[in-house]
Amino acid sequence: MCPPGFISTKHSTDSGRRHELYQQAVQSPRGDLSYCRRFHQTYIGSHEPRHLREDFCGTALLAATWCRGGVFRSAVGLDLDRPTLDWGARHNGEMLGGSAQHQLALLEGNVLDPADSALLVPFPEAGPEASASQSSASDESDGEGGAPARRGSVRSRPCDIVCALNFGVCLLHTRTHLLRYLRHVAAALDQARGGIFVADLLGGPAAERDLTLPRHNSTTGLGYTWVQSGFDPVTRRMTGTIRLREMDGREARRYNFHYDWRMWTVPDVRELLRQAGFSTTYVWIRPIKDASAGDGGRTSDTSGSQEASGSDSEESEGEADFQPHEDLDPEARQRLQRGWSAYIVAVLAPQPG
Repeated sequence: MCPPGFISTKHSTDSGRRHELYQQAVQSPRGDLSYCRRFHQTYIGSHEPRHLREDFCGTALLAATWCRGGVFRSAVGLDLDRPTLDWGARHNGEMLGGSAQHQLALLEGNVLDPADSALLVPFPEAGPEASASQSSASDESDGEGGAPARRGSVRSRPCDIVCALNFGVCLLHTRTHLLRYLRHVAAALDQARGGIFVADLLGGPAAERDLTLPRHNSTTGLGYTWVQSGFDPVTRRMTGTIRLREMDGREARRYNFHYDWRMWTVPDVRELLRQAGFSTTYVWIRPIKDASAGDGGRTSDTSGSQEASGSDSEESEGEADFQPHEDLDPEARQRLQRGWSAYIVAVLAPQPG
């Protein structure tokens, strides 16, 4: 069973390659995590975030990349698609080495009923090389010390950060479902020390018209084609397709991912976040580059700062472009009228006592 709004492609012998290409061409996990940590530092600031939950996680690349930052980190990935989770456990779990079973918990379930999700335990046995690799990754982390994560408690641990990226909230089509989801998120955050929820949205005329657009990931050098069509201004629904293509000798192999999205507005999401119990919300936004040409995505320029610096560290990627809405200059505000992408950051304040 797939999340609401996701139209599954048949799982074939090439499904693993599909996931690999998607991760390389579409996702920029270090950039997203750099922003998540920045938001937590800005709006919570009392402690270093250690536990993250990735909703609509797919292959759980973001959650696994988070754990790679140090053995004191832990993460949960939640998704409905079991074959995709299995692939992520085998491939992204492997990069954590032997500590994967302690740091990362993958859950098969619906974000609308996370308590009913089933815990997957498919991580492979790891040898000394994998453990050494993880130890090295820990040495290059942000320097926050602490005891290594223990997987037995990962699932129930209060979250410092919950994220729904790659436009996951657009897979929920009704206010009832979105509010129900956001209440589950608020309950999952650390009530005593506070926490944040991070989601991304896009909008404006550039995101509401039919278009076919090549995209480029400046971090990996790979690309894909984004196709969007059928926007309905009454329901605010549209369909989108990510088309991946690679050559196998003289034969072209194609892999498609299809989506049915509701294009939520920023005011709608902020209102529902307040109803769900979040104390404050913030919008970090930027005009979509090339919006005049109908640019409906954000991947091509998500992580240009990493490419420019030549660094592969989490801190170096993705912090150049998005700004608090109130800090935008008049020219940037005018460009928002053509199209925009944004992070919505919701803060759950620490509870006294």
